[in-house]
Amino acid sequence: MRKPFFRTWAHLSLLAANIIYGLNYSIAKAVMPDYIKPFALVSVRSIFGAALFWITSLFLPGEKVSRKDLLYLFGCSFFGVVINQVLFLVGLDLIRLIESFFHFLPNFLYNNYELTKKITAFIEKNFDNVGSRFATEALKIHYGVTEPRNIRGTSTHEEEKTLKQEGIEFIKIPVVSDEG
Repeated sequence: MRKPFFRTWAHLSLLAANIIYGLNYSIAKAVMPDYIKPFALVSVRSIFGAALFWITSLFLPGEKVSRKDLLYLFGCSFFGVVINQVLFLVGLDLIRLIESFFHFLPNFLYNNYELTKKITAFIEKNFDNVGSRFATEALKIHYGVTEPRNIRGTSTHEEEKTLKQEGIEFIKIPVVSDEG
C-alpha cells in the first residue's frame, strides 16, 4: 500500500530536482552580476543547501559519524560543492547567456548531420555570403553605413575579437558540404 506512495514521491522529487537544475543557468545568469556577485551566490546556495540538509536530518534517525569521516566529508563538500560552484558561477558570469548556448551548438550539430544540413540550407538561402569580408560588413551594418541584412562568411580570430569588443553578436556554425 505504501509502495506506490514512495514511488510517486520519488518521481516527483526527481522531476523537481531536474526542473531546478534546468532553471539553474537562467536564474544564475539573470541575477549576476547586477543583484549578487558569484561568490556571494555560492555562499547563499551553500548555506541554504546545508540548512535544508540539517532540517531534513531532524526528521530522520540519527547516525553516528566518526571524527575522521567528518573531516573527509568536509573535504568532499568543500572541493565537490564549493569549489565546483565557484568555478561554475564565475565562468557563467564571464559569458553572455547566448554564448553559453552556442558553445554547446557546434558539438550538437556535428553529431546531428541531417539537422546540420537543413540549417546549412537555410543559411545559404537566407544569408548573403560576404566571404572573408564578414567582419568589415558586420561593422558597416552595426554602424549604419549599410542597410541591415543577414550575412555569413569567415573571419580571423583577431576580427572576431574586434567584433566582440564593438558589441556585435555573431555565432559560428559549422557548415556541411556534400562535396569531398
